[in-house]
Amino acid sequence: MIRTASHTQAPTPITPVPVAPTLIDRTMPAGFVLLWSTGYIGGAIALRGLEPLTMSVIRFALATLVMAGIVAVLRIRRPARPMLLVHAAVTGLLMHGLQFGGLYGGMAAGVPAGTAALIMGLMPVVVTVAAGPFLGEWPGRRHLAGLALGVAGVGLVVGQRLGDPGQAPLHAYLLVAAGLAGLSFGSLWQKRFCAGLDLRLAGMVQTAAGGLVLVPAALLLETGHMVWTVEVTGAVVWLALVNSIAAIAILGALMRRGAAARAAGLFFLVPSATAIMAWLLLGEPITPLMLAGIALSAAGVRLGRS
Repeated sequence: MIRTASHTQAPTPITPVPVAPTLIDRTMPAGFVLLWSTGYIGGAIALRGLEPLTMSVIRFALATLVMAGIVAVLRIRRPARPMLLVHAAVTGLLMHGLQFGGLYGGMAAGVPAGTAALIMGLMPVVVTVAAGPFLGEWPGRRHLAGLALGVAGVGLVVGQRLGDPGQAPLHAYLLVAAGLAGLSFGSLWQKRFCAGLDLRLAGMVQTAAGGLVLVPAALLLETGHMVWTVEVTGAVVWLALVNSIAAIAILGALMRRGAAARAAGLFFLVPSATAIMAWLLLGEPITPLMLAGIALSAAGVRLGRS
């Protein structure tokens, strides 16, 4: 009997079909920049009637109540790995407690808004440097070039304000720098350890942790004096619902969908967007130097995300 050799044909490799970005994917970065930028204006208004730590505690308490209601109504279950909740709490301590406690504490102590924006605008640089050893995400040349443009743009937008005589003590600037560290490392912590946790449940845990850590500090360091006006109340509600919930949720989604450094690069646009809002809402002028900074920041983000 003659046997014919059977030849097994190797399977044809399947080429993945690229998925076109949805409308949400396209608008999410711009929405994040818009919502996050309102935090500076809302914070400045809220500080007219409240001390920074007290204001942050009230803000996070309101945000936690809203998120708890959403989690309860949607019946979101706890994760199979309880450690995810611990990581969410750590993220909240950094991204909410340390960031906003430091930022608004420094501003209340005398740091000019432009200087605070410049310091916080360096977040993409911190994340890019730390993302390599922390996440294994090493930036390429194009992204580094985008970072350079972003730094130049931020410097042009708020750098001229650095020449204004300021009486803020050293500890005030250290508070804003602590806020920068909280935002940067909180974002990295969320990227690395909270990927498997529902964003709504994560948001509830994060705002609760951020508020609780500030309670003893507010009781020890502040008087508790409050002046509630329509503007102050509206600003606190806005900060709780829009910045503490919506903007943070978008940032978490951006971190999960792409590289941490690329998502962080959007913060280069925040000082520029804040300058535009201040011009529209507060009557602060925009100089040609600011327009040049906005263009450089936009080019840097575009190059870094390409």
